[in-house]
Parts: sequence; C-alpha cells; structure tokens
Amino acid sequence: MITNCYNAGIMQGSHFAAGILGYPAEATGTFASCFWREGCGTSVGIGGGKTVPGIVNVNDTKLKSEEMISLLGSDFEQGEDGYPVLIWEKQ
Repeated sequence: MITNCYNAGIMQGSHFAAGILGYPAEATGTFASCFWREGCGTSVGIGGGKTVPGIVNVNDTKLKSEEMISLLGSDFEQGEDGYPVLIWEKQ
C-alpha cells in the first residue's frame, strides 16, 4: 500500500520511468492520495503505462494549494516554497 505521497521532481529513465512508481512486477497494491507533478518528465504515474486508481497527475498550482495539504493528510503542511512538506521537516 502506498498512500499520501507526491513527487515534484524530474523523472528520467530509458525504461519505465514514472511519477510515483517504476515498473512493478505486480501492480496489485493499493494506492491512495498519490500525486505527481505535471511536467516532471513522465506522462504516467506507474511505469509500463498502467493506469491505477489513486495515482493522479496534478499541475504545480494544485500541488502547492491548501487543497493538496488536505488531500495528503494531517502529517503535511505548506512548505516555504509552497510544496507540501511533512510536519517534522519544518521543525
């Protein structure tokens, strides 16, 4: 199970690069509230082009919004650069 995560970095790779998870042997896990930033170098959330519920592509504006903090859960807050950070990262 992968939940409450996001990727805003640039993804590069010649095979199965993806916004959240590279090519999995089995895409049978559960995903919820997983987001990757539009324009991060890949057009898929999971390698191999699989579409999986719970993994969503979002633009930079949405990724930096208060709504995103709510979607990711109570362990996150707004960072100085606008991106969500885990609460302990600001302490």
